[in-house]
Amino acid sequence: MNLSRYAGRGDLGAIGGANIRPYSLNTLNRNGDAVRGNFYNGGYYGGAGWYNNHFRPWWPGGFVGGAGLGFMAGAAWGTTSNYVGVNAVPIPYNYGTTVVYQDDTVYVQGEPVGTSQEYAQQATDLAAQGEKAPIAKDEQWQSLGVYALTRSDEKNPSNFINLALNKDGVVRGTYYNAVTDSNLKVSGQLDKKTQRVAWTVDGKKNPVYEAGLNNLTQDQTTILVHQNGGKVEQMMLVRVNDPESGSGSGNQADNATPGK
Repeated sequence: MNLSRYAGRGDLGAIGGANIRPYSLNTLNRNGDAVRGNFYNGGYYGGAGWYNNHFRPWWPGGFVGGAGLGFMAGAAWGTTSNYVGVNAVPIPYNYGTTVVYQDDTVYVQGEPVGTSQEYAQQATDLAAQGEKAPIAKDEQWQSLGVYALTRSDEKNPSNFINLALNKDGVVRGTYYNAVTDSNLKVSGQLDKKTQRVAWTVDGKKNPVYEAGLNNLTQDQTTILVHQNGGKVEQMMLVRVNDPESGSGSGNQADNATPGK
């Protein structure tokens, strides 16, 4: 799979996050609904078999609650935070509002967390930590769901990803390209203190994807993609759970307020 379609095109990213802009809740919901509508009605959706064929776990262990809903289900904040032992108030990673690039400094919740280069390196180190983490054969995983990966103006995406966490915050998943019908492994890590999640695809150091844990429990959210040369791209994840399985959405109440 050629990831350069997204993360390698220089015209889509800007040095130091200069292209990061806030999304209103209405815009997120509208874009998410459009992506899901196209996915379910004439898109790539093919029932429960589509998920089983393309997102079958490649890592050891099983899903919490068994394989019935498995990776099709998207968990809400309460379920996810309790499972990984994050007992603090959720920290929203809403890029352009609660995460801001100003000059060469990145601010999270108004507090400086480093230069743009340092912030990107933090994500790289976090993702690498998860990739190297040992996994027990009987490990249990909390699914975060299956998402379409899309740019802001894209309503018929062909790239999809599923993500799951173990109790240590290790991330595993699968990246699926529907055009080439190919899969790649996803590995990463949750920082329980900052609630930041970072992951990479196919064991490569770049690009590095990041999002807030709470944001990943929502039906749609923006994410950041850190590229080579300091470029940062803003993209969206849109949950596309299987309606036939009864898995539904993670938590509609969580989506009523940005960052909740």
